[in-house]
Amino acid sequence: MAFESNNFQVAKKYRLPQGEVTVECSVPVEGEVEKIFTISTDVSVGTNEVLAGSVNYTGVIETCIIYMLEGGEVGSTHTSCTFSSKFEDNSIAVGQKPIIRVRVKDYKVDKVANGNVTITYTLEQMGFVVTNQEVKSITSNDEDVSVKKEDMKVVHLIGDRCSSICADIPLTTREPIKKLLLCECQASVKDVEPGLNYVAVSGEIVSRVLYLTENDKFESAYVFENFREEIEIEGTSRESTAEAFAFVKYSDVKAVVDNDEKGARVQISVPVDICALVYNEVDIEVVADLYSTKNEIGVTTESFSMTKNLPSEVVEGKIEGNLVIEDDKPRVDKILFSGGNSVEILNTYQDDDFVKLEGIARTTVVYLNDEESSLNAVEIEIPFVLSDRTNLPENAEVTTTAVIADVDVVVKKGRELFYDAKVKATITMSEDEVSAVISEANLSDEIPERDYAMEIVFGKEGQTLWDIAKYKKVKESLVATQNPDIEFPLTEDKEIILFYQNNKK
Repeated sequence: MAFESNNFQVAKKYRLPQGEVTVECSVPVEGEVEKIFTISTDVSVGTNEVLAGSVNYTGVIETCIIYMLEGGEVGSTHTSCTFSSKFEDNSIAVGQKPIIRVRVKDYKVDKVANGNVTITYTLEQMGFVVTNQEVKSITSNDEDVSVKKEDMKVVHLIGDRCSSICADIPLTTREPIKKLLLCECQASVKDVEPGLNYVAVSGEIVSRVLYLTENDKFESAYVFENFREEIEIEGTSRESTAEAFAFVKYSDVKAVVDNDEKGARVQISVPVDICALVYNEVDIEVVADLYSTKNEIGVTTESFSMTKNLPSEVVEGKIEGNLVIEDDKPRVDKILFSGGNSVEILNTYQDDDFVKLEGIARTTVVYLNDEESSLNAVEIEIPFVLSDRTNLPENAEVTTTAVIADVDVVVKKGRELFYDAKVKATITMSEDEVSAVISEANLSDEIPERDYAMEIVFGKEGQTLWDIAKYKKVKESLVATQNPDIEFPLTEDKEIILFYQNNKK
């Protein structure tokens, strides 16, 4: 057989089709709710199944509601609501590795009755799949076929694995805690370092606790905890590249309060799933060109695309903004607390030497109005732009995630609220590289026998030994042997003599 298969595999990342999912959840509360102050939400993805044409997955919506009962008591409740959804696309195939992200795009309180709060969520689902796709290539050991080979660097996905950690984070307060109202936790990856058969993933967990003291004062506190987890993936080396993602398992977050005469100690347990994917760049040998000394050849060349993982970037910055409360709403005499803190990155782009992140930060401020002796809530949305001096490769595939911390809101002149927060964003990047290989070749008509014994070939400057031999469909060794004084590639136009009387090869 003149040609044999020499297929190889390359890593390829495909973005899943972005879409929306509507989920209705019922949140039980104790007592009759007079007013809802804030709703904090988070979404985590559970199991997934990859089928031909679809990725099916399950998820959990975590909801924490802070509300006021008819008697004026402030309370909170937390519940988990499960849902399922899927991505559909003809390019999805069994064996692909999905990384799925779901966020709460919007929500609406439909009904508050009979000890339940009914909320309709609009979720946005996004993500990608990574796979090793096969590229068709050929080789030949036929003595009548001359083959020109070259080395090519290709990227393989060598493995992926998830690991679970549980961070025990202590927080102390100077006053005893009467009621714990809210515990918000976020995780972000800061660095991914491949080692020998492992990947070290470093990051940070940001936790915020909102509580009511024994003196009926609302207080909140942030606590930051670094983590480092080594995930074993066979075949990883220091020359590998890797990407990693961290997800808080919100349904399993626990906060236990222990009061004493000096204050309180809150022990926060935050379970986090950390998933890593590892890529190796290797040299392979492919057929760059070929011809036959006996037959004409029909050659098919196909292009292919492979994905190269790039080092991630971390951008940190400060968000500031303000909101003026409308005149028909009660003025602010005292801010009690804020809840439902979130941040969303809408766009990431390059501007000269800076990468810029456009986004929106959101919070709900609960405040006291002395004149009416009422508790009120107002939502704040702050658009922002963060920038850092770094470069995004042109046409890079970019995914940006962010966590928010140190949210603070103050009031000025009763109607103007000033918002201040810190945001930490992680930019994960990859780029596609397009190459081409000979994927198929077929022998056709025999080359007619030559009826002459000698031929002069007029070689052009820059032509190689391969160029001349392929042009005349003879072996390179024949050209080189019969023209020992000629060096290739040609530095000038040259006459090359070929003799055929004894051997057409």
